Amino acid sequence: IYPFRNKEKVGEMSWYDKIGLSYTADFKNSTPSRLKESKLFKTSFDKWKKGFQHRIPVSASFKLLKDMSLSPSLNYTGVMNFNSIRKVVDGYSTNATGVSSPIVRIDTLNGISYAHNYSASISLAYSPKIFGMYVFDKTSKVEAIRHVMTPNISFSYVPKIGVPKSKYQRTYHYLTNNNEIAYQEYYKYENVSMFSVPNTPEKESGSIGLSLDNNVEMKLRTVNDSTEKVESKKIKLLESFRLSTRYDMFRDSMKFDQIQLSARTSLFNRKMGLNFTGNIDPYALNATGQRINKFHGGLGRLTRASISTNMSFSSDKGDKNKNEKEEYVGNYANYVDFDVPWTVNIDYSFTYQKLGIAESTNTQIFRVNGDFSLTPKWKIGFNTGYDVERKEVTATSFNIYRDLHCWEMTFNCVPFGTHQSFNFEVRIKSSLLQDLKLTKRDSWYDR
Repeated sequence: IYPFRNKEKVGEMSWYDKIGLSYTADFKNSTPSRLKESKLFKTSFDKWKKGFQHRIPVSASFKLLKDMSLSPSLNYTGVMNFNSIRKVVDGYSTNATGVSSPIVRIDTLNGISYAHNYSASISLAYSPKIFGMYVFDKTSKVEAIRHVMTPNISFSYVPKIGVPKSKYQRTYHYLTNNNEIAYQEYYKYENVSMFSVPNTPEKESGSIGLSLDNNVEMKLRTVNDSTEKVESKKIKLLESFRLSTRYDMFRDSMKFDQIQLSARTSLFNRKMGLNFTGNIDPYALNATGQRINKFHGGLGRLTRASISTNMSFSSDKGDKNKNEKEEYVGNYANYVDFDVPWTVNIDYSFTYQKLGIAESTNTQIFRVNGDFSLTPKWKIGFNTGYDVERKEVTATSFNIYRDLHCWEMTFNCVPFGTHQSFNFEVRIKSSLLQDLKLTKRDSWYDR
């Protein structure tokens, strides 16, 4: 709810109109473990584990400038407990070497008590858009190239506020082997409360997030074959190229996180997709391979890089029907389309990783999956791959589907490998009779 917002107010909202809060409450009971049903209502209520908790988060978002927003928040949590514990030293035990240790007795105390805590945070974000445009000559087939940069600077801060941890703790003392008095603290609601009170942060925390996203598009001049008019066509040269990192101002050392890179684009009328991800460590290593509080120099150390590409092929009839059916089905992967004679998807991924001073490791995997229709009632699908580095075939499976009018038949098989198995099933199509089916399976984990 927004307590300061007037429903009949017109015009722009004031800053206090954007303050919102919510309220949630929970009450839970738990019977003692291994309680028989016959004794459910005969057990003393004092032996039940129970508790009440309510939470009140308050938050708001204010627009300071066109591209800058401020978001403070305050969270309150309260817990009502019906029991607490008290620990008392009830003697000492001595082991074979003569070392003694205290024997602690735990007493459960009945009585209602209330515990609470609160926390706060604030975040500030600035995310403008910077546009760059290069316009070509009118005689050029390329009309223009546009570059959009979206830098993002965010600041978050969590102060050290709240109820001291010692308020909900108790202490017992005992004698050490040197006859000195030692003290041990414990949480007084330990194992007797359904809910625990959030701890107060041990220290304040905060960080600055930095990121830069890039997008490059090209506009081409094309001639319409039917009207012979010159039209413009947009092509995405680079859908996204993003760099991001974070600076923790409260760390003792190495305050920068690794720099993360990601890029993606598509080719051949979105038939082929290209993706890249990578991590760069700005800090150097010592002789033993440990990170030290010293910059590596340059852009840093490349610790991980991954390149992947995927291509999809299908018959012309299949491309048309797939677009039409996605409007109605939503998840094309789970839809059996007998109008598509064949579809093939090819994936390739290469991963480079180098941690410390150890040798780098590479991974290359090809994967192929697809399906084809033998008849309007039969469809066969497959999924396989090849690990180039290990020189072995990866997990392989195939499936067969048969339309039996009101019934349907499926056969899924993993012919070799660790997860070798098969599953054969004949079931009725109606969702009301989904339990009416015949199943035969052989699973790898039953062996």
